[in-house]
Amino acid sequence: MIPVDLPPQPVAALVAHVEASCREVAWVHVDALGIAADKLAAESTYAWEGDPCRPSPTLRLRESGTERAWYVKPSYAVHVHTPVATEDVQAGQEVHYEMGVAELRHVRGTPVGQGTWRARTSVSAGTPLTLSLVTPLPDASRGAPIALVVTRGKLRIEADGELLNDARLGESVRALNHATRATVRGILVQPDVVEVQ
Repeated sequence: MIPVDLPPQPVAALVAHVEASCREVAWVHVDALGIAADKLAAESTYAWEGDPCRPSPTLRLRESGTERAWYVKPSYAVHVHTPVATEDVQAGQEVHYEMGVAELRHVRGTPVGQGTWRARTSVSAGTPLTLSLVTPLPDASRGAPIALVVTRGKLRIEADGELLNDARLGESVRALNHATRATVRGILVQPDVVEVQ
């Protein structure tokens, strides 16, 4: 969005720079360039340099074809496509989400990817979901009944057991063997199967 009281070319160049530099940009709203409009020639073209994705960045505005350049602090808001919570949840509950739009300064940390997530703390509807707010839901939870499997060549032995910690597929786990009451270590290969090492 280009405010009518700002020179259009440097504003358009700033928007293009933000869109090229930041991930998943939905739109950019420029409030001020950080430089007086009378210092900018209407017929000139401009290019921006620096990291526009940080909060309150200082950027370099360069006039093309001349040696003129300025370090300025433009004022703008970047809105990005990001996963957002669809409802309020308490810590420990599963978080439901959808792709939404949020101001970049409110996305604190790495946005979540595909999967199922549990809140580390209370999360309000509309909050951008990042790895600092949620943790992946385990594929199997502590206390879940599982089959303990030991394979040696063609020999395969199974026993009933119970998980002693939450785990995702492929992770190392501790489990209780119900037959021997011994604690064993293994890899969760299916939500209800642990391959004993």
